Amino acid sequence: TTRLLQLRRTALPLGAAWYSGHADRLGLGDLTWLRPDGSELHGEDWGNGDRTLGCLIGQPGRARAPLLLLVNADTRAIDFQLPSGVWQCVLDTAQARGIGSWHGQGDVALPVAAHSLQLLAAAGSGVPVPPP
Repeated sequence: TTRLLQLRRTALPLGAAWYSGHADRLGLGDLTWLRPDGSELHGEDWGNGDRTLGCLIGQPGRARAPLLLLVNADTRAIDFQLPSGVWQCVLDTAQARGIGSWHGQGDVALPVAAHSLQLLAAAGSGVPVPPP
C-alpha cells in the first residue's frame, strides 16, 4: 500500500483529466487497452472471459513518458508481450514490498504472477524506482 500511494503521488498516472481514447497529433493513443499478446483489445475481447489485460497510458499525469499496467487475475502466471522501448517495473504486487526488479528492453514477453499486477514505466518517465 505504501508503494502504491508513493507512485500515485509521484506519477499521478490518471491525472485530473479524463482520457478520450483518441490519438494525439503524433498518432499515439492517450489510453490503449491491450491483450497479453500486445495487440489492442476490441469489443469482443471484453466479454471473452479472459482474466488478463494491459493498459498503455500514453499521456500520464506527472510522468514524462508512458506507463504500462499489466493485470493478471488468472490462477496461473501469464506472459505479457511488452511494447518496444526500455521499461522498468516500478510496482509488482506479487512481491512482499510491492517493489519490482525487472528492467529491460521491450519486445519481449514478461511473466506476471497469478493474482497480481505490475506497473512499468518507460525510460525517461521520471517515476522513481526504490532500492530493492
